[in-house]
Amino acid sequence: MAPDSDQYRTVAGKPITFRGRALEVARGNENPYHYFTGDSISAATIDSVVFRIDNGPNQQALPMDGAFDSGREYFTVTIPPLPVGDYLVEWEAWNTNGLGSASTPTTALSVRAASASQGPGGGSSPISLELRYGPTPSVGAVRFTLHGRPGSEGRGSVYDVRGREVARWKLRVPTSGVEDWVWSGRVAGGAALPSGLYFLSIEVEGAALKRRLVISH
Repeated sequence: MAPDSDQYRTVAGKPITFRGRALEVARGNENPYHYFTGDSISAATIDSVVFRIDNGPNQQALPMDGAFDSGREYFTVTIPPLPVGDYLVEWEAWNTNGLGSASTPTTALSVRAASASQGPGGGSSPISLELRYGPTPSVGAVRFTLHGRPGSEGRGSVYDVRGREVARWKLRVPTSGVEDWVWSGRVAGGAALPSGLYFLSIEVEGAALKRRLVISH
């Protein structure tokens, strides 16, 4: 199988679409006891195409013609916007005999922040940020300490592996240059998040940080 690209670059805030092709190839009959010249194993059809992001759960790609029912299939995937950062997307196809693809190609996905706004003197330079946080893995609350330029403002978000935002904060670095806050590990409604991998995104006046969090109950 082959995705349309082994590298993909985009900016934060935009949905991400991949396309590709899966091909089932007939193999020669390797049975030493029942072999005839020209004999071959008939090709199965493509049954499914799956992908995962940064070792997350498998997700299903969609057939472009509406059904996986032949030996040559074209597929498409559209995922919600992801936080700024670099990701690895792994691909795998399965046939109707229950066999996976011989190779598992990957796509290196790079998500970058949109360009900083232009000021009176031209393009503004991103400020310098430093973030400390923990514990991770965490069974509950996580403490964050952000060092930045006093008075600078921005936002912080947590996303699950499907790109859904599960937590958000407004940030304003005080005169001390250090912003501290604690996240309970819960969504806004108070429900605890399931155990798993999450992504932290911090964006302050053109500067962006992306980190991983693990929740483990």
